[in-house]
Amino acid sequence: LPFLEDRPAACKAFDTTGNVLYCSSVSKTVAPGYRVGWIAAGKWQEEVLEWKRLSASTAALPTQLAIARFLREANMTRHLRTLRRTLFAQAKTLLNIVRTTFPEGTAVHTPLGGIFLWVELPPGYNAEALYALSIREGIFFRPGVVFSGSGAFQRHLRLSFGVWTPETERAAVRLGELASQARV
Repeated sequence: LPFLEDRPAACKAFDTTGNVLYCSSVSKTVAPGYRVGWIAAGKWQEEVLEWKRLSASTAALPTQLAIARFLREANMTRHLRTLRRTLFAQAKTLLNIVRTTFPEGTAVHTPLGGIFLWVELPPGYNAEALYALSIREGIFFRPGVVFSGSGAFQRHLRLSFGVWTPETERAAVRLGELASQARV
């Protein structure tokens, strides 16, 4: 979901030996709850099929059929163009909220696409402390430490702008207010 029109080529596009496995899904582009995806496994196709047979005896056929019909009948190019424009606008809104409500010295990494914003609190602040404050008010995000096996990213948080409602906007503003209390 790059905000620019040109999507970078996947690594699979450069694979001449069948070593690269390409996995994708419609989770971020069409139907998050459906959990429908696919894999182009190259020379690993038989091993992947065997693993799939061992790990799940059935597939959600109605959801797969619904997605197949959507992909067959809808204009996916137009859908993605609209989705990218929407996400870009939502990202700009969240960026503005972070820049105006979070503590001075907060760094925010401007995304080039996707649905997440990566935020770094200033020194002396802690994302897990902010999380503890925010869940009491029903505001959820992912502290950066959950993305590290070594305990890094203590001051980082991942915020989603994938679904944007007036409630989401109010929660983002409130999170910025709570951030000033997350000192360690």
